[in-house]
Amino acid sequence: MSSTRIRAIATAMTVTPILVLSGVGVAHAYHDPYPGDSKATCQSVGGRERIKVTVNGRPGGYYIMGTNPAGAHFHLGNITVGASGSGSAVFTGHSAGSYGVEAFENALGSGGRAPGCIGSVTVSAANPLLDAVDSALAGAGSSALVTDPTRR
Repeated sequence: MSSTRIRAIATAMTVTPILVLSGVGVAHAYHDPYPGDSKATCQSVGGRERIKVTVNGRPGGYYIMGTNPAGAHFHLGNITVGASGSGSAVFTGHSAGSYGVEAFENALGSGGRAPGCIGSVTVSAANPLLDAVDSALAGAGSSALVTDPTRR
């Protein structure tokens, strides 16, 4: 074999995997697997082993999805928004770390994502002493003074 032919083969063997891995010549458009036209908005807050989510939107059911610190998705819970246009729930039993939170509106019939309800929270570790103080404050009618924001 001539040296020119060997160089051509070596070049093709080097360039072809780079082109394939870089996706040159292949156009891909992003496709949202959960499209939705919900106008709902959410506020999410993390506390001690708790996540509180408040949904403001059309009356109906909302499916709340979480993403744990390892990146796995899970069903956090459901929230029903009443005629007032607001609904809230506290979901317990989560270890310390950063969590993603998303809401999907069922009221539209599409079950699509509510773009105004994508966020993240930081959950802190349990603290039985502060939980006891918070319980005493809430019991005395001073829930505005509790140390865990999910209990306000």
